[in-house]
Amino acid sequence: MWSYFEALGILKKDFKYDDQLYMWWKPKKGRMDRYLRPLYEDMHAWELVEYAENIKEEVEIYVNHLVRFDIHLMKLQIIMCNKSHNCPKRVF
Repeated sequence: MWSYFEALGILKKDFKYDDQLYMWWKPKKGRMDRYLRPLYEDMHAWELVEYAENIKEEVEIYVNHLVRFDIHLMKLQIIMCNKSHNCPKRVF
């Protein structure tokens, strides 16, 4: 049986998602505004599998991946500091 944690593991390992993310699923032919369902625990993953197997219809999984801008901004500041050699004493 497929699980939420298996899906989360695939996203983190294969797609390198390391920050917060949210998942939803819907039937392939279903409208986004009516059939979008949450996927954040095993119960939801089981509903997805049950639907796909019983109805014999593909499902689509959507991921909202949140990026932590503070980490990327800090990396950018360090790179710019190293290139210009005009570095402040502390880089935040």
